Amino acid sequence: MRIATAEACADVVAGFEPAYMTVALADDGAGRIASAALETVLQQCDAADAVALGPGLGRSDGLDELVTRMIADVACPLVVDADGLNALASRTDVLPGAAGPRVLTPHSGEFARLVGADQPLPLDDARDRADLFAAEHGVVVVLKGHRTYITDGDTRLERDGQPRDGDRRIGGRAHGDDQRAVGPGIVVLRRGAAGNARARPGGRPRSP
Repeated sequence: MRIATAEACADVVAGFEPAYMTVALADDGAGRIASAALETVLQQCDAADAVALGPGLGRSDGLDELVTRMIADVACPLVVDADGLNALASRTDVLPGAAGPRVLTPHSGEFARLVGADQPLPLDDARDRADLFAAEHGVVVVLKGHRTYITDGDTRLERDGQPRDGDRRIGGRAHGDDQRAVGPGIVVLRRGAAGNARARPGGRPRSP
């Protein structure tokens, strides 16, 4: 796994877990990734099987633009969570023309912002809106909660909130304590790791 993070945070991220490979990106002087880092980010994504975007990212005009460009231009599957969703909320029109598959993983508050609601929706209403949003925008919505609801507008899955062996969380309940702990960044899953996961039943990487 490779984490692209603001240069100001890179040493901390690199020291958090020896298995992480890090890419130091231009920062804006406030510890956030600068919009000037976009081309480097896109180059890293070109070599990836999947990318996670949002947890710990922060908010700025430059980051909102970076998120929009990544959603539009990254060809591999892109999982968007946390501040990535907050940046996307006013720019959802970019989703139908995205260059690759997009998976959005909002909790109830983030989903309300995505659909322009003033407050979290009742569960049944949220699921209906998730179906509609996914179908209209060509995405998969993972509506997180005690019973997580997954929909592409056609196929629907539901699972309870209990962790399974191999589960990882990245900010919130969907994918990793690690990303939330190490600070702002973009997680890039390189081809070797992703291919290894696909090659084994159940999607878990083989042991070294």
